[in-house]
Amino acid sequence: MDVRWGYNNVRIAEGHEPLTAFITKYGLFEPTIMFFGLCNSPATFQHMMDNVFIKQLDGGWLLIYMDDILIATDNDTILHIDCI
Repeated sequence: MDVRWGYNNVRIAEGHEPLTAFITKYGLFEPTIMFFGLCNSPATFQHMMDNVFIKQLDGGWLLIYMDDILIATDNDTILHIDCI
């Protein structure tokens, strides 16, 4: 599983682009996808991951923290997949 570039897979809601605008020497830039500097990016990304894997999380054998996924096995071993 590759969650690399995860924030860049979350779109900013239509009409909210001006809220994330910033000025460069080339003019005003209004991003359409989330990037690392936004204060709610981590919480939004965690919420997306929790929604994508809701069935596995409810099964109790999967844990997710940001881009790290822990998979529990039947023999008390925990597999750690670092998706960075």
